[in-house]
Amino acid sequence: MKRKVLFIIIVAILIMAMIFPGCTEQTTTTNTDTTPAAVKGPKLIKIGSYYEENSRVSYTFVYDPDTLVEYVLVYVPYELHNSGYSITPLYNADGSLKLYNPDNTP
Repeated sequence: MKRKVLFIIIVAILIMAMIFPGCTEQTTTTNTDTTPAAVKGPKLIKIGSYYEENSRVSYTFVYDPDTLVEYVLVYVPYELHNSGYSITPLYNADGSLKLYNPDNTP
């Protein structure tokens, strides 16, 4: 008898689990912008990029037009251990921030 009641309760819970999720209000948003969130901050201007074949890591060199500070965006694909985006400023040999100079573009 206890097994029959337990079976009925489990079946009832499964049926409710299939029916009730459809009762919530759904809002659909479409996002056509495929720019990564790391690039959406300040308006950064691309200088160049580099793709490393062996590790499948890509580097994008950008600068901020307001401050002229250069940055590197690093993308590691999800197949690798620490996947995702990172951003870091570039530094000169003396430790100061590297500033963009349009005359010295690669």
